[in-house]
Amino acid sequence: MEKTSTNITGGYILELDKRKDEDPSLMFQTSNLYPFTIKEPDVDVVTDDMREYIKGYLNEFFSSLSKAENQEYRQYIDLESFIDWYLMGEIMKVTDWTGTASIMLYKAKDGPLYMG
Repeated sequence: MEKTSTNITGGYILELDKRKDEDPSLMFQTSNLYPFTIKEPDVDVVTDDMREYIKGYLNEFFSSLSKAENQEYRQYIDLESFIDWYLMGEIMKVTDWTGTASIMLYKAKDGPLYMG
């Protein structure tokens, strides 16, 4: 993604990151206070519109979880990647994936959010 990109719906790599040790312009909290860092695009490319877009997307996703009975959340995520990520963590007994650090997500243009 370029700073002048008009399609800002994807090209993001995100980290759920409680350490908050990155450039402040790349960090944000969702409405449920999860701390995220934008890992891609680079700091010199990320605009306020990009940051607000991805933050809004995550807020909509988290909000949809409270309406789980209608499965609205499925429009925001790639469910298979979330299931695979969860199973891998359980099988491998990963100890740092249940917290709020070292959890990576990505979003391609016009696509859903993926885990891993």
